[in-house]
Amino acid sequence: MAASTPTLVKLYQTIVNLYQKQATGQLTFTSGKKQWQFFFHRGQIAYAVDRQFRIRRWKRAIRENEGRIHVGFTPTAIRTPWEYYYLLQEVSQQHLNPVKGRAIVQAVLREILFAIAAEKHVKGQWQSGWKLAKIANPELSLPATTVKPLFKEVQKLQADWCSLGLNCKYADLAPSLQLSDELIQSGGTSLLNLKPLLNGKRSFWDLAAMRKQSFAAAVRLLGYYLQQKAILWQAIGDLPAPFTTQVASTSSALTSRPLVACVDDSAQTCYRVEELLEQLGYRCMSISDPVRALPELMQYTPDLILMDLVMPVMNGYELCSHLRRVPSLQETPTILMTGSKGLVDRVRGKMVGANDLLLKPIEREQLRKLLEKYLNPDNTRSNEIPAANSRALATRALNAVRENSQLAMANT
Repeated sequence: MAASTPTLVKLYQTIVNLYQKQATGQLTFTSGKKQWQFFFHRGQIAYAVDRQFRIRRWKRAIRENEGRIHVGFTPTAIRTPWEYYYLLQEVSQQHLNPVKGRAIVQAVLREILFAIAAEKHVKGQWQSGWKLAKIANPELSLPATTVKPLFKEVQKLQADWCSLGLNCKYADLAPSLQLSDELIQSGGTSLLNLKPLLNGKRSFWDLAAMRKQSFAAAVRLLGYYLQQKAILWQAIGDLPAPFTTQVASTSSALTSRPLVACVDDSAQTCYRVEELLEQLGYRCMSISDPVRALPELMQYTPDLILMDLVMPVMNGYELCSHLRRVPSLQETPTILMTGSKGLVDRVRGKMVGANDLLLKPIEREQLRKLLEKYLNPDNTRSNEIPAANSRALATRALNAVRENSQLAMANT
């Protein structure tokens, strides 16, 4: 691909190489204090982040593709990038068509590529894996067929912009229209109508999106008034976030919160639990492989363990039974997660040492009550049955269930 700058060539070659390797991870480009992050899922770009105009760019891409931002969405540090998590939620809840979601990703990426291409000294660093890759939606990722056309679009835009005699960095500045009497007389009322738009508060990207113009048309508009020497450029900042981010103020405040472990082979369940635990003020560690669960739980000794009942290789009953043989985990409250309301699950859970059951799909209020019951110092032990009595009661209950089952079969 013929490109107008060495940086754009480097970007293209690096990204194509990662596509060919079908890599999953995070590619970070830096130039001085500037930083851009590209998130790859199975060799395709899932999302990209430019921290300098992060909110402005994200909101513009959503508006451009007829999306909307739900006020109730609250991003947190654990879901990085939170924009991509938002898109996942919107698609899963059928608020957003996957095609439009991918268009939003592409709109953000176009602007970021244009910004990086204006830099002369760019360094790249690759890191395997990223947290949201576990639940990534391939329908939102950009397929290989979109890469070359996207770079060609950026290349043309770069050439059009340079025809103005301006550095590409001006695209993130805001033009302000300065009208002389002579210019007003020649331009008429249409020129006066443009003044509220070119008011020093909107960047080139904002103008193109608001007027629903092609980038070439927006460049021509600016070019005319630049020739008339009627444009002044002003620096603008990012927009305020339409939500409150939940990030711990200090590391000591973060580590002082109780740690809850979630053991489930479903990545979606783990993320749902993480989301709820963050909202409720707890830390969370997720373990998706039940075979690795025991050594990791022994290493981190969580304050409470949530454990799926049905898992491959080792189910919740077996894992809970192993936990109770480990001195450091014998007294750790353990709750089995199950989609069944049957008495047998509850009885078998008690027999292997589980403290309680949590029904799926997991609801916030139900989880909150269980956490308060077992992690609140005033309530932790007050409602528990001694272990010996608990197992005896569980055995009698299980025998009763078996007797009832045999009686029912005899009657039939």
